[in-house]
Amino acid sequence: MIDTQDYKQGWEVFTLSAPVGEYSDGRIFYLPNTLYAALQSEAYESVSFLRDEMANLVWAIEKKYQKDGQVIIRNDENLDKDNIEQSSAESSPSFYWDSINQIMVDRSSFIGENELSNYFIGPIASYTPKKFPPFHWIPYQIHQMNMDGEFNLRRSRTMENTTSESQYKGRILSESKYIREEEITRAGVEINRYYQLTLDSSGAVHCWRSRDKKIDTKRTLSGMRFDSLDSDEVE
Repeated sequence: MIDTQDYKQGWEVFTLSAPVGEYSDGRIFYLPNTLYAALQSEAYESVSFLRDEMANLVWAIEKKYQKDGQVIIRNDENLDKDNIEQSSAESSPSFYWDSINQIMVDRSSFIGENELSNYFIGPIASYTPKKFPPFHWIPYQIHQMNMDGEFNLRRSRTMENTTSESQYKGRILSESKYIREEEITRAGVEINRYYQLTLDSSGAVHCWRSRDKKIDTKRTLSGMRFDSLDSDEVE
């Protein structure tokens, strides 16, 4: 007769975790049921993570999400009024160089036309204000975890108004405030959510949500850039 005490070891593989303070039975090999086949829907939520070396950021591109049972494509969402006004202003800048204060100023800040001949130089046609990628591009910044030099990625935002609604809409990003830095490879990562449906051996129907993670081969540039001044006339 084999003493069961011989199986109470401190190291095991392919076993179920035992209650705290007890050992699992090493004689038992747990083999869970596996799914042979299932019906899978199209992805109802999709997010791509890519590295942007020029901006020194990781971008989470939320392609689509689900709201009230409807799949919404974020590329098709209309910009709100504030974003439209900002884009319109950026498309035709009228900035001048303040030679005394050494700053760029907008044409609307002038009191009178005579100020142009005094110390304002311009217009600086080659001056380009900062440009952000679309609203559904959510940045992740390097975040120091401790004093041992460990870092992760922390979800951020490109919109300066922190009182407005969050940029992300889906569940994937809502659960991803922090991401391990090594999880986002240079090739990029895509995460999708699906519905799956199958029948068991008794004919009962089972439906659930699942996720998958794969390499994102459709890389793109964010187009983000900060204020730039390329004119040779300004010294």
